[in-house]
Amino acid sequence: VVVRVACSDKEKRAKLHRGTKHIYEDPRPDAAEELKAALGPVLRKDLAVLMFAADFKKQAQAAELLATGFPGAAEETVAALDLLLRWCVLRLVESNTTSLLKTMDYLATLLEGLKDL
Repeated sequence: VVVRVACSDKEKRAKLHRGTKHIYEDPRPDAAEELKAALGPVLRKDLAVLMFAADFKKQAQAAELLATGFPGAAEETVAALDLLLRWCVLRLVESNTTSLLKTMDYLATLLEGLKDL
């Protein structure tokens, strides 16, 4: 299981981040740290380390793990979908092509899987 939380705190998180803008702007410098703290209790430790590593290859590996782990943890992924999508946005605004492509692959897998739920 990649995502460990089946219950959803989405409404609480949505209220907390209502004014946060991530699209068309560089994320705030502390956005990654805030997201890392929010995802900490939701993800396996090894995955969280990969997701927020400075090395883009590890970030790409994290996207692959998320994609392969989704079918077995669909309910948990849906419960943390807002956080996972915020992580994807952080990866998409970076300039690394490898990380971008792996993140896009994860998003395609995720959307295809969500369609079937």
